[in-house]
Amino acid sequence: MFHPRAPVLAFLSVLMAGAVFADEAGQQPAPSNDATEQPAAATAAPDPASAPQAATAAAAPTEIPYPADRLPVAEPPGFFKRHPLTMPKISMPKPDFAKFKPGSGFAGVGVFNDMINLNGTLLTPNGVFYARAGRFMANNQGAAFNAGWRHPLTAGINEDGYQLGIFAGQVIGDGLNGKKINRMGAGADVSYQWITPNTLRVFSVGLGAGESKTSGSARLRSKPTPFFSYSISLKIF
Repeated sequence: MFHPRAPVLAFLSVLMAGAVFADEAGQQPAPSNDATEQPAAATAAPDPASAPQAATAAAAPTEIPYPADRLPVAEPPGFFKRHPLTMPKISMPKPDFAKFKPGSGFAGVGVFNDMINLNGTLLTPNGVFYARAGRFMANNQGAAFNAGWRHPLTAGINEDGYQLGIFAGQVIGDGLNGKKINRMGAGADVSYQWITPNTLRVFSVGLGAGESKTSGSARLRSKPTPFFSYSISLKIF
């Protein structure tokens, strides 16, 4: 027997099934394209302004945990513990011979106490050098020789002025036990020189002593002796 509501019920069943199917289809996630989508961190371009800061931070030295003035310092090795290649070099000083080159030369005659002499004088940047050769009148015994050096006090080498000097050699003519001798000795003097383009005159006063001499029971003692000298010379170069 045909029921009049059967078609209506069938239509409602089909309509409800279609609605349920549509709801399930709408709840499924949409497909994603992995090839086109990239993480934001991967696609973001690096900031050029931050690159130098990062390099500086990486190159910064490690901080010292305590003050630099308290750092431990190794004790330097002793002089005799050094390696031979690090030993200090010792060089001898080289003399400056230019300072001894004479500026002027003089030759003349003079007296040194009782010694009549011929003398030669050299004027150099290092002072006045002179030598005498003569004979003592007290004993008239052979030739005697002495030499000396003077340094200017109040003026230059080639100017009038006072000088301080020393001398040494055979300075006293004497006799011992009937024998005539020339005694060695030395002393110091103060002199004054007068110089012109062609002449040199020097007067000096000094104090010195001769050597002691003994012959048998006779003896000559060394004692302070005054010395006087005067010379006049002509320029030879």
